[in-house]
Amino acid sequence: PKIIFDMNVLRASLSRCSVYICRRSINGNSTIRGAHSFWDELLSRLSRGAAAVEAGGAVSNTRDQLQAAVRAKRSAEAIELIPESVASDICEYYLNCRDHEENRLAFLTVVAADLGVDHVRIREQAQHHVTIHNKGRAMPAIGKSEDRLRHVLSPLYMQLFNLIGQLEGGVKFLVDLRADLLDVIKSRQADKHQYDLEELDRSLKHCLSQWFSGGFLELQQLTWQSPCDILEKISDYEAVHPLRHWKDLKHRVSSSRRCFIFTHRAMPREPLMVLHTALTSEPSSNIQDLLDFKKDEGNPKEVTTAVFYSISATQKGLAGIELGNFIIKRVVSKLQMEFPSLNTFVTLSPIPGYRKWLNGFVKQHVSTGDKADGISLLNVQHMVEQCGWSKQDPITQQLSTPLLRLCARYLAKEKRRGFALDPVAHFHLHNGASLWRINWLADSSQLGMNRSYGIMVNYKYHLPDIATNASNYIVNGHIPVSHAVEQLHV
Repeated sequence: PKIIFDMNVLRASLSRCSVYICRRSINGNSTIRGAHSFWDELLSRLSRGAAAVEAGGAVSNTRDQLQAAVRAKRSAEAIELIPESVASDICEYYLNCRDHEENRLAFLTVVAADLGVDHVRIREQAQHHVTIHNKGRAMPAIGKSEDRLRHVLSPLYMQLFNLIGQLEGGVKFLVDLRADLLDVIKSRQADKHQYDLEELDRSLKHCLSQWFSGGFLELQQLTWQSPCDILEKISDYEAVHPLRHWKDLKHRVSSSRRCFIFTHRAMPREPLMVLHTALTSEPSSNIQDLLDFKKDEGNPKEVTTAVFYSISATQKGLAGIELGNFIIKRVVSKLQMEFPSLNTFVTLSPIPGYRKWLNGFVKQHVSTGDKADGISLLNVQHMVEQCGWSKQDPITQQLSTPLLRLCARYLAKEKRRGFALDPVAHFHLHNGASLWRINWLADSSQLGMNRSYGIMVNYKYHLPDIATNASNYIVNGHIPVSHAVEQLHV
């Protein structure tokens, strides 16, 4: 049954949670006093300032602005504070300074360093808890001490995030904030506070992963009658096989194609994940055939196979948060209801890391004179570096077997930390798919040649084996392969 989710329920729940967290930090029972406690501590932290001031006046100015946002909402006559308004002002301040690199860095640094955990209070509370425990105090006293310890272990900015999440557009703000944060961390612009920024990212990721769990995501099928702004975003977000014009887009939502998106009620009309699917009579081995809108689409009533040929995450701020696994499973269920004849589910996937890996593999083994199917690795590399080699039959016939064998080795054997080295392979294997077929010159576009010499792979989602495959891969790093792929191993 479909669960109807009311955003007001989420907001009310987060509000109660935030108030509860605030109230735990004081001995009184008043909600207003609890809210004051949080904002008083925020002001105190900002005034102490752990963030470095090397970034000129940006850090100092950020502190001043954040303090002003809190103080401006205090009433001299009735000690009342409206946290939502303060959170809104803080968001507005960041949006105004976001385009300025120095101010953006200063804001993130202040939040990470000034509003993180208080290490002194953690040490004091931990020592207090050990003392209480050693004295054999009653469980209620120990429970209260554990409660206080949990509170001081939670960064102050987590309470701020909860308040921002209740605002209209607040969740989208936090997603974009994390996208900016990831850029700052990657660029190492604030080496002195790199640890603080990484801790901020971990906390924000944890927060977003709860809000974007599978139960909160809504699956939608797009058609040519869908709103124009959403279709435009689908075109802009497509990263696997870019759309050239509106005919490409229309083809991808035609009768023999399906385009599904994940959305979230807190981010309406904003696709989070996009999955393009082709309905065919057999597993596809060439992406140009699937994308060609001039080709006969066939009879949708006779389909037996669903080919997932493009899956894209659209929000950088949700990186590392599992969405793809949910969308594939939900789409499979939806398609089975629409087409009872469907019995095969495969992908037609790029191999983005193959070319880079092969270049390194050749350099590593060139001195040993290693060969692939009778051709030296160095000769293989020289041949694929020739312009237009894929259109010369004698060369493609020579290269097909060695490149396919090396690709099978890359996908099935090469690992990083116990898992598949190729990121797309890791994604599908983690979801329970198997490595089913490797296709020669399946993508003749320039992008496809640059990625993997035009080679693409079918991962197969055999429904009875998905759970077992996923478990074996996650626990043991085992990669299930078909007999055909196994025969290709170098």
